[in-house]
Amino acid sequence: MSVHGKVAIEEDERSLLAVSMNWSFFELLPDEQRSCMLEEVAALEEIKAGITDITNPEYVEAKSNLRKSAAPVFGLESKDPRNVLLPVELTTRNINSLSDEAKSDLPGIMKKYLVHNQSFLTDARFLGFPFHYFYSAVFLLILFVGLCWLYCVRADRRNVLLGIED
Repeated sequence: MSVHGKVAIEEDERSLLAVSMNWSFFELLPDEQRSCMLEEVAALEEIKAGITDITNPEYVEAKSNLRKSAAPVFGLESKDPRNVLLPVELTTRNINSLSDEAKSDLPGIMKKYLVHNQSFLTDARFLGFPFHYFYSAVFLLILFVGLCWLYCVRADRRNVLLGIED
């Protein structure tokens, strides 16, 4: 679901993620909750099909109710931003099966978009912090001093060429 909420995802991968998320959601539901949740999702789809404004009170209430009942399935807290995405993406379609092709493509898509925190600089620790913090701080200080030195050297050369003495 975290990947599905990103902006720069190819359209075919976005649809596969939507189908996978929907299927996963209904697979995680206990059998006794499945029919109730299907009814809630179907009701939201019906309301969504008949509105022209997303501020429609009936739509907002149905979405809020679905959010409250669906979030615990994925273990989402009330302030989790993925809660906004969840009720909008759930559908009554594609809930019974996920194709073998989709199952084999999904790990590649997840690896492609979940690349954060997969660097030596981030994973290594120095003084209790990720190494890239220390590395960036030291590098930027050295770069600043180096740029100041370069400016002074070039300014001195320019002054000599123009005959300006200190």
